[in-house]
Amino acid sequence: MVDAAIIMDHMILAATDLGLGTCWIGAFKVIEARNALQLPEHIDPVVFCPLGYGAKEAPVKKRKDVDAITCWEYFGGTK
Repeated sequence: MVDAAIIMDHMILAATDLGLGTCWIGAFKVIEARNALQLPEHIDPVVFCPLGYGAKEAPVKKRKDVDAITCWEYFGGTK
């Protein structure tokens, strides 16, 4: 697993250097991925990395204010 992480890290760095966009995907259903890729049963995919050129302009994202999604509490002695 560590070797796969190192390899993927270097691939992402090389792709970025070439102006390509990437995304590390490590959470997926192994059996479904194996079946979709028609891999033998003794091979388990570990990570995926889509690769390509991104849009010229990133879409504007509508985000909630940080206070709407967080709760701040102080635990402990005096401030």
